[in-house]
Amino acid sequence: MVRWTRMKLEGVKRVLLGAETARGLNGDDGRGLPWLQSVQCCHTGHGFTADLTITRPNCHAFGNDIADLLLEVQYQTKERLNLRIYPKHIAPVNSSWFILPDHVVDQPKWDRQTDPDSSNLCLEWSNDPTFQFRVKRKSTGEELFSTYGHVIVYVNQFLELVTNMVAGYNLYGLAENIYDFRLGNNYTQTFYAVDAGHPVDRNAYGVFPFYQEIRYHHESASTAHGVYGRNDLYLAHGQEWLLREKIVTYHTLGGSSDFYFLSGQKEDGSSSALTTISQFQSGCVGLSAMQMYWTFGFHQLEVIDGYCQVNISLECFWNDLDIYVLYRDWTNNHVTFPVPEFTEWIEALHANEQYYVPIIDSNIYVSNPTNDSDYYPPYENGAGRWTNEMVTWHSKTPFDGIWIDLSEAASFCAGSCGNGRLDENPVHPQFLLPGDLLTFDFNYPEGFNITNATEASSAPSASASQSSALSTSPILPIPTTTTQGRIEPTPSVRNLNFPPYVINNVQAGHALSKSSIAPNATHNDQYNTTEYEMHNLFGLQISNATYHSLLELFPGRRPFTVGRSVSAGSGKTTAHWGGDYTSTWGSMFLSISQALTMMMSGIPMFGPDTCGFTRNTDFQLCSRWMEIGAFFPFYRNHNVKATIGQEAYRCSSVAEASRRAMAVRYNILTYMYTLFYHAHTKGETVMRALAWEFPDNTSLRETFNQFLLGPSILVTPVLQPNVDYVNGVFPGIGQGENVTLSAPLEHINVHPKLTTGATRRTPYSLLVATGDLYLDDGESLVPNATHLVKFTYANNSLSFSSEGSYRASQPLASITIAGLKTEPADISLEYGDRHCNTKHLITGYNDGVLKVANMDQFTPEGAFQEDLKLELKF
Repeated sequence: MVRWTRMKLEGVKRVLLGAETARGLNGDDGRGLPWLQSVQCCHTGHGFTADLTITRPNCHAFGNDIADLLLEVQYQTKERLNLRIYPKHIAPVNSSWFILPDHVVDQPKWDRQTDPDSSNLCLEWSNDPTFQFRVKRKSTGEELFSTYGHVIVYVNQFLELVTNMVAGYNLYGLAENIYDFRLGNNYTQTFYAVDAGHPVDRNAYGVFPFYQEIRYHHESASTAHGVYGRNDLYLAHGQEWLLREKIVTYHTLGGSSDFYFLSGQKEDGSSSALTTISQFQSGCVGLSAMQMYWTFGFHQLEVIDGYCQVNISLECFWNDLDIYVLYRDWTNNHVTFPVPEFTEWIEALHANEQYYVPIIDSNIYVSNPTNDSDYYPPYENGAGRWTNEMVTWHSKTPFDGIWIDLSEAASFCAGSCGNGRLDENPVHPQFLLPGDLLTFDFNYPEGFNITNATEASSAPSASASQSSALSTSPILPIPTTTTQGRIEPTPSVRNLNFPPYVINNVQAGHALSKSSIAPNATHNDQYNTTEYEMHNLFGLQISNATYHSLLELFPGRRPFTVGRSVSAGSGKTTAHWGGDYTSTWGSMFLSISQALTMMMSGIPMFGPDTCGFTRNTDFQLCSRWMEIGAFFPFYRNHNVKATIGQEAYRCSSVAEASRRAMAVRYNILTYMYTLFYHAHTKGETVMRALAWEFPDNTSLRETFNQFLLGPSILVTPVLQPNVDYVNGVFPGIGQGENVTLSAPLEHINVHPKLTTGATRRTPYSLLVATGDLYLDDGESLVPNATHLVKFTYANNSLSFSSEGSYRASQPLASITIAGLKTEPADISLEYGDRHCNTKHLITGYNDGVLKVANMDQFTPEGAFQEDLKLELKF
């Protein structure tokens, strides 16, 4: 049963204040309001359907009431239960308001095996006094989601659903957010993809309405489950999730409710965070794309020569908008990047086993129809030739991947850009861009007054001087947008640009069109779909289009795209970077939690721009960020033009810190590549929270100043200025107490190869662990051959076996075994069917670590072509 609230003045004030203080309609006492009654249930064998009908007078609080709804419940797989609520009467003219067509979104399906009896979950419902439901774990009766005690609200421009939460609940996810890893119970997550820099605690570029809850039942046990709240039978409308002390409230600006409940259970009946994440990715949104091997190298914007001169690894060169004529995609600036000289330069990169990736902006310039000289072919050619534009431009600018920016999609207009306004289109956006005159950024990170006292003392006067000059100079006008108070709903009318309910949008409060496509803009499809219904899908769709264009351009090769706006399912086609991070210690710290939520969301190829994008860095911050960035999957340095240069070679301490961190990264690239294989095939995570890997340790529930790379590498970065130490915990060792570690600014004493190509030709070194190793050619979409090596270590014996036909020609050079109590007296070695003479092996033992070198004499045909067994004798 659904009810509407009475319109108290207090309630209206809450709405005008936005979602940070809004309680929604369930904040009322509920007396005398319309409810929905469930009637006419029909069992389907794997669930049931029912009619929901309003049984009390309508209210029209935030739109127009929909009196008749359909409830659909499906036990889709053993671990997944789906519940949908959508209008019973949908006509072709308004179908896209509630249900998007199948070609736009993927729909998780019933496995044709599961029924209510075989499911891990069960759904209970009641009509007393209103329609309400709850989802339980069948084996224990644990309640995972419950609307009991609340009403379900359904109007054409506002949906509300409330679930009860356990005391002190631990919720993670709801990406994309720049916030603490554990979200807490006083937080509002808005979902409206937006071009807003680096908005801490507000809506950002991505939309992933999926959360994971971990419950610690006692000292040695925990359970985990997940909830995926789609909308429009997807996630396209603007949404809010209000996390409060005892409840979580879900709001959306229309569409339909489509919830997926994930048990997180394994075959043995236990549940875990990592299993929940895998169930979300493999069952709900699709598994992430496998990346090419070279993409795990280090990436840099706009400069390259300095890196080679100081022996710092550089894999890929990137270009921002200055490559183009007046910021227009698929053009070449003939002054700074002239053809054919630029083409020859890129080919020289390729000859050196390096790569090139340019930017493509999603907001395409529109030709001015009153100016014949303003003709811009990509716009005139239209959507049907995207692929053609890329192929044509590639002939002059032979790129290896595409960087997709502004894909929310951002707009430089205030309101509509069309409808008779094309002649207003300016050559330059109607605001100053970084790098324009009088736009230098004089902000510096914490501790800069210590690391560079002279420049810090001069910055305030320089900033004041620039501000004074800016105030007296003619500048471009700043676009404005209309704002207004709450809109009263009109029967049979939807107000798309100013919907009656105000979501907590970082850009402009009530106006959804600020820096975005106008919500009432109509898409070019047979359904007359508006941007209001599709906004949060633009990034997904443009990534898909780019991915398939690259497939046509490079048949059989894995496409490499990095997109800014992403949503559930984007990981199948794109990587993602953190956006416009500021050069602050706090931003570096929050990048860990953002990365962990991306791992949850199915986008493992993620990383922030090291050293920050906006504001100025200093040598301490940049050194520490280059170090931590070496353990994020996507590793790139890029900053805005209005700040000082921050390339790693510019400062000796940054250069040395980068060399040492990169040496470790390049030594473990095959390990990272193997983690991606498991993410691609099973939905596992690459970076991991300590709470996921050690699920029964309550003290780790909020720990994200450390993280794991896969299950075996713990990273403890320095995240504050002017210190040479760091505190960290080591769960599973002793009591897991906090330990202080020495952490000088330049502290990784190893040396790298310069590209991933060189790394793939280097002999293997094996650090003993239990796990596996995946090998293939590093670029084919469907490899012709693969190789999977499985390692075990038990009873002082290391062994590995392998399967697959891919041949890695590099030999096995050395084996390192850590954690020994004493030095072994002897070593025996079997490789294939041979018992090897070990007298020519070189062994060294120090502080519990044994290194066995000169192994390549036994493996000249390739490290893993035969099975191996190495036994230590004491």
